[in-house]
Amino acid sequence: MEEGANAIRDRVHRAVFAILPVAGMSKSIVTVVRRNGQLHLPGGKSEPEETTKRTLVRELQEELSLDVKQADFRLVLEQIMDYGSEGLWHEFYYEYLGEVDLAKLVAKEGEIHGVGSLDCACPIRGLETAGMSYVLRTAQHWATLQVGTCRREQ
Repeated sequence: MEEGANAIRDRVHRAVFAILPVAGMSKSIVTVVRRNGQLHLPGGKSEPEETTKRTLVRELQEELSLDVKQADFRLVLEQIMDYGSEGLWHEFYYEYLGEVDLAKLVAKEGEIHGVGSLDCACPIRGLETAGMSYVLRTAQHWATLQVGTCRREQ
């Protein structure tokens, strides 16, 4: 029985994403444009034995030069997704309890090609799991990407 559980665990990847409210914009969250041109929430894959909150802090520092503490986040959504050839992903979405100044974010060279904001149909602060799931699933239908000038690390 334990062998089967370990085999499943080895096939499931963990990813952590941050929902970062934009300062002064109650319906906007920070987004990043990845190397492949796709719009995503900031975050990434957990390393083995790394907690999800530790992954979040590391990824935000690596991607956006954003210094945050683990205590600054609350889990709002956890789900298992099957991405076919990419396998099963255990995804965690954390809401940042503060706000982020979009103009101060610095996209580091590598995977991140731009930083912008996604305007949502409703204020995102304090949404519970069902509400956040709805926002994330339907964002492309009612959101506008506003990618401004992206500052890059020199």
